[in-house]
Amino acid sequence: MHASASTNVHAGASVCPQHYGTFAALSYIQASKREKRFMYVDPDMAVAVLAETQRRIYVYHQAASANSNTAAQSVVDLGGAAVAGETEEVLGIQLSGRMLVVLREHSVCTIDLDRC
Repeated sequence: MHASASTNVHAGASVCPQHYGTFAALSYIQASKREKRFMYVDPDMAVAVLAETQRRIYVYHQAASANSNTAAQSVVDLGGAAVAGETEEVLGIQLSGRMLVVLREHSVCTIDLDRC
């Protein structure tokens, strides 16, 4: 849903969302992740990212065409950068160009989405 700066929405006014894009089976995949913390879809609908509480980042690329049955998927394991025996938690994710920045408790990781 996009709104321009000149659009005024008043309390009680209805807003009609519009379909912008679909990632095939993403809702099924998202529902299966028990330790998910963040989900991010880039504005161009080229990639969707699911981040678990700690170690794993799941990267789902958009299918090449509407008729395609497959699309690239990657699992990025952030490893066991442990402090006092515990794995760091993921505190946030943000896309910057084609790099995904992952903020953790004691570190910052970058993931090049073109290499996933």
